[in-house]
Amino acid sequence: MDEAYATQIALGQSSAEQRAGQTAIHRGHISFVANRVNAATGGLAVRIRLDTPLAAPIGLTAAIKIIIDERDAAQTVPRTAMLDGQKVFVLVDGVADLLPVTVVDWPAARLIATAGLAAADVVIADATGNTDGLNVAPEQR
Repeated sequence: MDEAYATQIALGQSSAEQRAGQTAIHRGHISFVANRVNAATGGLAVRIRLDTPLAAPIGLTAAIKIIIDERDAAQTVPRTAMLDGQKVFVLVDGVADLLPVTVVDWPAARLIATAGLAAADVVIADATGNTDGLNVAPEQR
């Protein structure tokens, strides 16, 4: 788990567990969250209760994902597209148009846009050197 999200973990949040060497995903939810980080280990104690209890041998490795936020559909933008962390350039009739956006900033190359973009918007992937109103030719692949 990324420590940046430790304060967002709460009782009842969904989780997904996958055991080493298996493809099945087992759903569950958070049943306990410690009220402080362990100073010695830097870890935060969290307990997960699986929706369908399963037996497993002690020591079996499992990957657990805690679902902090779920959305039916999300638009993402490259981190390199961001200008001042709050704006992106979109291509409108061959011109760079600067739009304010709201994103979920998390440790990844792409950020989740929660407001400011329409599904049809074409985001310019790199904000470097762009200015509002600049003529831009889309790259052909």
